[in-house]
Parts: sequence; C-alpha cells; structure tokens
Amino acid sequence: MYNLVGFYSKKISTVANVLLISFTFVFVLPAVPPSIIEDVSPSSVTCEMQTLCTFSCHATSVSPFNYSWTKDGQVPDSDDVKIMNNVIVLTPRHAEDYGVYVCHATNSFGSTTYKITLLEDHKSSGTIQEFSETHMEHVKGIRLFSSLGLGAEKFSYVKYITSIFITVLTQMATEHTYV
Repeated sequence: MYNLVGFYSKKISTVANVLLISFTFVFVLPAVPPSIIEDVSPSSVTCEMQTLCTFSCHATSVSPFNYSWTKDGQVPDSDDVKIMNNVIVLTPRHAEDYGVYVCHATNSFGSTTYKITLLEDHKSSGTIQEFSETHMEHVKGIRLFSSLGLGAEKFSYVKYITSIFITVLTQMATEHTYV
C-alpha cells in the first residue's frame, strides 16, 4: 500500500504545429507506521527515588505522526509525571513508579511501540540543593527550547548528544598523559 503525496503534470503546446509535450510525476510514499530509532532510544534508564528523571524515544516516519505513552496499559497520570511528545519527565516516589514504560509512535498507517524500563538506582542521593539546581537547569533548558519552537524532545536529544560528547572527551583525556 502506498500513499499519494504529490502529482505534477506539465503540457507544452506550440502555435504553428500543435506540439504537445507532457510530463507527469507521481510521488508516492510507502504506507508504513513510524520506525523507532533505537540508537538514540534507551531500552532502560536507572533513576534514584525522589530524583528527577528524563527519558525519551525517537521515531521517524515519511508521514506525520505523534507520540503517546503507557505504563501497565494506562496513560501515566500523576502530578509527578509530565509527558511532552516523545519525552517523559518524572520523579519516582514509590516502587510502582518503576517498571516498563511503552512509547507509541502512531501515524495514519499504524503504530510502533518501544519499551523503556525505568530501574531504581539504590545509590545515596545528592543533597537537596544539588537536586534543585539540576532540576532547575533542566527546566530552563526545556523552556528555552520550547520558546524557540524546538520543543522538549529536541532539548532531550541535544542533552543526550552533549552527554555522549562529554563522555568521549573525558575518556580521551584519561587515556592520554600530558607532560
């Protein structure tokens, strides 16, 4: 099954000898549901209790699509959970906040799902001030990207790529000895 997305036709005529040249282009796209980009979508996220956590899934499609989320077959609905397209920001306060969250990417041709497991990190948490500063920086980043029309999902992607870049630089620095 294909989706017709465009049609172009051009006719050229001359006055003396009625010459007709016709070009016809038909643009079709495969009628398929979105695909999850697994390279940038984690399969699990570890988060401490009472700590702000963010995770996201990323999909692509040739036709418009939207995201939705479920946990245990229900849309997560709590004051501690904020869903913004492909991003979930939450603060787990109870054991039942951990588990499998399912990202749904849906277009007019179907839906694709991707499971992300939220795992509890049992490390001792930082100070309230450290948490508050980290939380505020994250909120400021989301607000900035939203005000630029980029949305929270782009902020999470940029934050993810930046964290990979910093990790690579740190690893490179520790592998070399500077004299």
